[in-house]
Amino acid sequence: LLVVLLFPLYWILVTSLKTEQEIFRIPPTLFPSVLNTDSYAAQLQSGDFNMFQSFGNSMIIALSCTAIAVILSVPASYGLARFRFRGKKVCILSFLITQMLPVSVILTPMFIIFKNMSLLNTYFSAILADATIGIPFSVLILKNYFGSIPKELEEAAYVDGAGTMKTLVRVILPGASSMLLTVFLFSFVWQWLDATYTPVFCSNSELVPVLIGTLESPLNHISLSGAGSQLMTASLVRNAGIVLAIFPLVILYAFVQKYFVQSVERSGLVG
Repeated sequence: LLVVLLFPLYWILVTSLKTEQEIFRIPPTLFPSVLNTDSYAAQLQSGDFNMFQSFGNSMIIALSCTAIAVILSVPASYGLARFRFRGKKVCILSFLITQMLPVSVILTPMFIIFKNMSLLNTYFSAILADATIGIPFSVLILKNYFGSIPKELEEAAYVDGAGTMKTLVRVILPGASSMLLTVFLFSFVWQWLDATYTPVFCSNSELVPVLIGTLESPLNHISLSGAGSQLMTASLVRNAGIVLAIFPLVILYAFVQKYFVQSVERSGLVG
């Protein structure tokens, strides 16, 4: 199963290192006979698409969206898990509904709203749009975790004179570091790989994120004459760009996978 799941990523990596003739060789080769790094050099060359600037754009949007998702989802999920109030079930149902709506349904209304607010072609439009997905998902994950914490911990804090917010910050959150890291990871990866919201709201070439830039930039230089050869070259460059774009996510997960597995077990998503 692991081989099946990872084979597409392996094939993208191997293809990006092949020559134009070898990528269409029959039967296909599992390893490049000659290492070709020209496609990576083409992605890093300066031009109408600046990969380093696009990395910065993705980092700004992803970190901002993640910060909003974590800051707002923590008190919301804690309140839903611990307090009884009128309309609680409606709130939880609303969060669930947002996860079932296809992106295309809310894309047009959000575009109109951001246009009327003069937020198009700014970081704020992409950040707010991605936060609408990151916050509900984070709330649902953290709610299950906060609901599993023994109430005796909070009662002991109340006896010592701590209020609700102080109990949350001083008692609950220090033990929820793995869950917060998981929320951070999910929100960050979602935005980094977003190929729907950001291209629509940030069409300016200076604001293009790295994933969209690596997919679109090679195709913009294909002319009608010699399109076949240029298309093969573009496919090599795109594969190289995809490898570079997802490389930070691989490094990030390598550092946090231990805490990620622990948080999934605690949140009730498995078992």
